Amino acid sequence: MLLPVWVAAYLHGGRTWQVLINGCTGEVVGRRPYSPTKIVTAAVAAIAVLVAVILLVVQYGHLR
Repeated sequence: MLLPVWVAAYLHGGRTWQVLINGCTGEVVGRRPYSPTKIVTAAVAAIAVLVAVILLVVQYGHLR
């Protein structure tokens, strides 16, 4: 049985990464590179936003 399947290969960080996409179901198979720097940066930014919201609620919550 022939299905529409897309195959992509790209170079990132000196390694070749391959991705297969099933055109009927949309299922994606493959591994992707993770950047520890970006993951840590996103986590720190999320925590900073959460702390800022909590501080604003605590500071201005008594004005009601």
